[in-house]
Amino acid sequence: MLRAMAIPMAILIGFAAPADAQSRDQELAQRLKAQCDDRCSGQRRDAERGSVRATYEAAACLCGCFYKGVPASYPNRAQFKKCNNDNARAAAKLGSNAPVIRD
Repeated sequence: MLRAMAIPMAILIGFAAPADAQSRDQELAQRLKAQCDDRCSGQRRDAERGSVRATYEAAACLCGCFYKGVPASYPNRAQFKKCNNDNARAAAKLGSNAPVIRD
């Protein structure tokens, strides 16, 4: 489940832009990734130990963090919200209280 997170990050980093803007956007994307990795480190650590519930929680956490971190005008922002909601609901079926984005 966590491997799927590389796809949204690749989308976040890889969109076409002029060289200066692209460098700035990549720097911002890397900073956001670092912030989200830090914020979701506990869930990721538990997921790496083999917990299915923690895997869903980690994915929900990362997607929610990306959703909150990208500008509202970001073209694929809704995918992060869907990713958060899908994974949080899957985790809830396993007894989790991972937050679902409701805005």
